[in-house]
Amino acid sequence: MIRVVLWCLFLFVFGQVDAQRKDVDYQEVIDEYHLADTLKYAKYTDLNVQHIYAVRNAEFSYFLRQSKKKYKLLYTFTYWCKSCRKHTPIVQKLQKKYADVLDVFWVTDMSDWYDVKKTLKYIKKIDNKNPILAISKDKNNKNPKTSFWKKGVTKYSYFTKNILPNVPDEYGYSLYVLFDENNKVIYSSTYHEDEKQREQKILSFLNKP
Repeated sequence: MIRVVLWCLFLFVFGQVDAQRKDVDYQEVIDEYHLADTLKYAKYTDLNVQHIYAVRNAEFSYFLRQSKKKYKLLYTFTYWCKSCRKHTPIVQKLQKKYADVLDVFWVTDMSDWYDVKKTLKYIKKIDNKNPILAISKDKNNKNPKTSFWKKGVTKYSYFTKNILPNVPDEYGYSLYVLFDENNKVIYSSTYHEDEKQREQKILSFLNKP
């Protein structure tokens, strides 16, 4: 009986906490960090480094089209993601070595202001000198998941599924998506590949004459 009461108490408290974890209002992010509207910038590399910018699929597609590099890499991460700790250094190395042919888009996912602060702290810790694109709510998502208890499509799932509509797997963070100069997906990572395998796949394209 005591266990049942404690379990009910836990569910009640967790539910209250979850109810308070509202999705970040990215206009507030823009105001708080004095950032201009994302699309006022000509291209991704014009954005301020180590700042957070809201994106939906429309904004991401815009930056993708503006890039004149031969290849573009979308990489998703979060400050708490364990696998990202293995993949992030690889992406940083690729970005530095192949800067003449590769643009890397750093995309994260946040739920509240705590995530905003932790993400800013994390990118400074790893010395990530890139603008950070944070997935925003999209009005075209007709079934959004707004809490832990509610079924629906998360911002992250909606964003990635629009980029990879024909891929059946549900992707977590540390996702790699490589685009060619025509902005077509030529490689997307899977859970079955470790960090070295993913790096080799990317290099097989970057090292082409």
